[in-house]
Amino acid sequence: MGGSSHKLDDAARARIAQVARIEAAPTIAVLGLGLWLAIFQWPFWIIMMVMLIAPPLALAALVPLRAWFADLPPHERPTLLGPLVLASLTLFIGAASEFDFLDGDSYDLALVIAAVVLFVPLYFLRKRRRTRKTPAWMHVWGAAAVLFFALVYGWGAVKLLDVGLDTAAPAVYRTAVTGKEFIRRYRSLADRRLTLAPWGPDRIAIKVNVPNSLYDSVIVGSTVCARLHPGYFGLRWYEVDGC
Repeated sequence: MGGSSHKLDDAARARIAQVARIEAAPTIAVLGLGLWLAIFQWPFWIIMMVMLIAPPLALAALVPLRAWFADLPPHERPTLLGPLVLASLTLFIGAASEFDFLDGDSYDLALVIAAVVLFVPLYFLRKRRRTRKTPAWMHVWGAAAVLFFALVYGWGAVKLLDVGLDTAAPAVYRTAVTGKEFIRRYRSLADRRLTLAPWGPDRIAIKVNVPNSLYDSVIVGSTVCARLHPGYFGLRWYEVDGC
């Protein structure tokens, strides 16, 4: 009986190792694509489409995967949380950094505040944990974290598709450049930012990152055009270029 128990333990460990490999492959793939996009910023739309479809595909695969590993304890079965979380964050951050929106800032701020409320207390609570048994609050926190990343994914998808599906003609507003900033981030990576005089229906003055060619072609006092798009879902976004 001792040998049988030992074999069962070895088999369980092998199955758990298999789960780890299954979890690692998509996690590394999504992480690699996210880092590639952050560094090279190309090909933006292809990578963002992968991030858009990755969570639904992962959820579709999760049911048969967990059934396949039904012999393991629930906490040892696949969750695919790695690719789900990373794809959601990449989608949200990518859409927020690539496009300039006039609407939706309050939702961005709400998600940032929710992240602080969720994850900062967790660090201190986990440090106080002394038992192997999972406390009740961890189950509640886990459900809240899943809901949070679902909202992150949903909001990132809305912002991405708001731009990608928007085919309406933009309204064009001429405005003046009131300032220029060159902010070096890392080696060859830098932000080239223009400050614009108030423009558009909201009469707002903004700072906007622009391509090298536009930054180099204008001086303070030059006129540029802000092209305001209505957005497929009604989230107005804009582009700035030469007139």
